[in-house]
Amino acid sequence: GQKLATDQALIHGPKGRVVPQGGVGELYGGGDGLARGELNRPELTAERFVVNPNYLSSDQHSPSRLYRTGNLVLYIYARNL
Repeated sequence: GQKLATDQALIHGPKGRVVPQGGVGELYGGGDGLARGELNRPELTAERFVVNPNYLSSDQHSPSRLYRTGNLVLYIYARNL
């Protein structure tokens, strides 16, 4: 399927900061389409569904929770991983 307009893909470095263009980091996803967790797997839910360290309640496009994919990606330029 296609992502919702409110979905985001973020790349975080080892200290939880968003990686700049050209950087490598772990891929996180968030937004209105994010699941509540893993079915019947609370330990995996706690590991993978995390609080967004860069959450801004004043920013309507800033998701409060993110999904940690475990994938390392290279941020080439806007909208490309």
